[in-house]
Amino acid sequence: MLLPLRYLDGNSFMSRDAYGHLCTNNGTVWHLGGRSFDGIDDWITCGADCAKITGPVSLLVWFKADAWAQTMAIAGRGWALAGAGASAYCLVYYQPTNRFYWDIYDATTRSSLFATNPTSDTTECHLLAGRWDGTVQNNSQSIWMDGNRLSERQSAVTSLHDDSWEFIIGRRGSLAEYHLDGCVRVVALYSRYLSDTELSNLYLNGLLTS
Repeated sequence: MLLPLRYLDGNSFMSRDAYGHLCTNNGTVWHLGGRSFDGIDDWITCGADCAKITGPVSLLVWFKADAWAQTMAIAGRGWALAGAGASAYCLVYYQPTNRFYWDIYDATTRSSLFATNPTSDTTECHLLAGRWDGTVQNNSQSIWMDGNRLSERQSAVTSLHDDSWEFIIGRRGSLAEYHLDGCVRVVALYSRYLSDTELSNLYLNGLLTS
């Protein structure tokens, strides 16, 4: 799924990929830089079909924080539902420890990876990425920011399963909490493991924002 939000105005819009997933806006405001989220009650719902990934996954979000004063669910599906029969993957900023989390869940296990936020910047967009290669090999799960690897670990899950949880940008799933305070320019979701070179090139060459 590819969502270049800087080009997508209106209360609903289609993703700019071969599948044309329908997305619904809930309060975010469009401008030339992307879509602004107010940190209170704005989010975008992208449905479940775009998110039905059972193996390797890479999630990239080009975003700017207006402040780092609260925990923010940046993008993902099935937030924090391990043990409830759900599969999930999500990128979160956790304010109390100033960390990014890239969490993967199967029906019973949480594979949580975190990295200290390397920036206090609230003026520029940054490319945050989480990826998992679908295995429990060493360093199979990693977090990247602006083309640099921040952290990696051996994943604790072996697979995801196909369920109905929606992909949501800007808040924690169906729960009205962890709202994003900032702007999102692009969201890209891949059903494969992007290589180090691909991640670096996407950042250095601006391929997601051109």
